[in-house]
Amino acid sequence: MIKLRKQNLIVCPNKKASNPPQDCVPYNCFKKLNHQSYELFDLDGYTVNFLRKVASALFVKREYSFDELAEANEDTIIQSILNNENNNEWFNRLLFSEKLNISLFLTVWPYDYPNKSYDGLENPVMIFKAERCGNNIQFKLVEKGNKDNLQQFINRYRGFSFKYVKPLIISKTYMECYLSATPDPWPGDLDGVIKHSESDEIKALLEFKTHNLQTSIEDEGVNKYQSQDLRRFKALFYLQNQIKQIQGKEPPILFIIWSTREEHKRVKLQILNNGEITEELLIESTANENYQNLYKKIVEMF
Repeated sequence: MIKLRKQNLIVCPNKKASNPPQDCVPYNCFKKLNHQSYELFDLDGYTVNFLRKVASALFVKREYSFDELAEANEDTIIQSILNNENNNEWFNRLLFSEKLNISLFLTVWPYDYPNKSYDGLENPVMIFKAERCGNNIQFKLVEKGNKDNLQQFINRYRGFSFKYVKPLIISKTYMECYLSATPDPWPGDLDGVIKHSESDEIKALLEFKTHNLQTSIEDEGVNKYQSQDLRRFKALFYLQNQIKQIQGKEPPILFIIWSTREEHKRVKLQILNNGEITEELLIESTANENYQNLYKKIVEMF
């Protein structure tokens, strides 16, 4: 039986983390709320053509486990995804790719690959293109192979290899750990997107930052991290502008700083437009109330 595996944060092999990995609690809470006129979705990665300053492809990744080797084939894996995942989220991702006029790819590989070898599995990596088929979504196999084929595929859509890549310490998959030690790392993710349910207008791009220290959350901000992760922010600004050119209105980037520590009762929200902080707010909101106050403040902006 094919089982899709939840991607929990891990410490990469031979690395040490100063704080234990923490999933993004606010976004997980957002997804459980009544959204009324808005919908949320996320993306595991998007490549950017830095010469043209536009996103060139969208990526979703999934890991799976199996009982018998014969089960690890494209038909059973895709059927498991169709049976177990939120179809509406997939449609929202596909609508987003159509809006940007770029492809949406689903990449799958066995759980813990390539940290764990799978002898007998000829093509551990499979890449599918998501397409609309009437009121349904279908996945067309476009590439299969191993970790090297995935690296080449990412390079093809990015259009170049990096001269320097900072190896990951924490990640959701061992594949991302592996690729971060190559010139072709897994593309940066999009933590969250809020779109209008009826017009499909992209209302905001969400970027979360976890604050694990005792120091005041008020002193944290995008300027503190932008220089450390310049490529990620450049890519995000390029995507923001790309959406603006298409829909005529720029969706703000919402940089959300939250904490896992109980003494921090507030979340810092910074609103970025045209590469600048245009507004910042401190909002009393915690996991105890499922970050409803934070989400309410966000949708009030629209």
